[in-house]
Amino acid sequence: MLGNDGVVKHGLGGVSQRAHVKGRKVDTGEYSLEVRRVRLGDAGLYRCSVLHGDRTLEREVRLVVVQVTPDTRGHPFEGSELHLRCEVSEALQGARFSWHRGGESPGPGGERVRTGDEGRMLYIDRLEPEDRGVWECLVTFQSQKVRASYEIRVLGFVNSAQEVPTFYVRPGSQARLSLALTPELPCRPETCGWLRGRGGAGARSLGEDDGAWTERSPGALALTLAPTRASDRGLFTGYLNASGYWIARTVRLEFVEVTVSQAGPVLLGTSLRVNVSTAYPAGLDEVVWGQENRSAAGMVGEDFWEEGWGLYIPQVTPSHAGNWTCALYRDGVLVGNTSYLLEITALDYQASNAAPSTRRITLVVALTFLMLIIVAACLILLRKFQTRRQSFPALDVTLTTAEVPAKKV
Repeated sequence: MLGNDGVVKHGLGGVSQRAHVKGRKVDTGEYSLEVRRVRLGDAGLYRCSVLHGDRTLEREVRLVVVQVTPDTRGHPFEGSELHLRCEVSEALQGARFSWHRGGESPGPGGERVRTGDEGRMLYIDRLEPEDRGVWECLVTFQSQKVRASYEIRVLGFVNSAQEVPTFYVRPGSQARLSLALTPELPCRPETCGWLRGRGGAGARSLGEDDGAWTERSPGALALTLAPTRASDRGLFTGYLNASGYWIARTVRLEFVEVTVSQAGPVLLGTSLRVNVSTAYPAGLDEVVWGQENRSAAGMVGEDFWEEGWGLYIPQVTPSHAGNWTCALYRDGVLVGNTSYLLEITALDYQASNAAPSTRRITLVVALTFLMLIIVAACLILLRKFQTRRQSFPALDVTLTTAEVPAKKV
């Protein structure tokens, strides 16, 4: 029984709430039934009855449902096994089964991923992060093809066990090593942490005595070292111990050094090179320099640009003073950063950069002004001397001769 809007009112049991007939097509004799969110229990024989006067027209169609269900218990942790079954609501004589993921089909007898039971079963031993994604079961029967899919989620670290991420810092600075986790996986102090070294018997736990502390959050496991020491260079292991499965990842910590072509404050108007170097360049493929919000990438012909892993400023100006940052990347992922504080000398940049003729004019004006000052000072001194001389009256001296018996004076 259909309503005016084509929704099935009753007659299909539990399917009625998810089934309808498009009303505008009924007027043209189209009575196709559409079922949303098909379930395995929807399979079976469907009958369409059309009443017109005293006549009844009936047709039947059989619905066969295909679905994929996991055939193993427990959570799909990395390292565990997973079995998927491709179910069909009824036996189809001559039906063929195959599995696909990303256009590829696993072989029937692979080492880790294989199929069985005439293609109905998919076996995955030792789940890895690469197994995440949608897997499809393709059922081919006569001229029809039906696909049923299942999304595999692997609980553990996001990156592959074969990858060893490298993080770069300057000696004595703070280092933060991080690993991404699947968000639904709980990380507690008793189940996850960090070790020094590449796991195994030679690894040891880390604590505050090492200047290290662990950060646990949904989707991330991080280790902070502050300040970094020379002995910190090397390998660290982040681990998970969930439901008896030991999952570990190794990361590397390396140091970078910053060298400049001029030691101390930089003289204005000169050129400057700032180079970044490391003893382990294999973990880097891109370096980006920037000052505040301005990037030097590809700025050839501007007032600064990049040369290899270094920064080159052809002529230092006051606008270049300040903190410069260097971001280090590997495959587009930030793996470290460092900085350089550019200080300039307190010289008059405009005077040092002026034309020679302008400097000569400035010198002549300065000397002329100095001569005027000297002449004015001399005139003032002379005037004071004359004033003092007029303050004393003239002395008249008269010499006389006196007759003395003894001698003439």
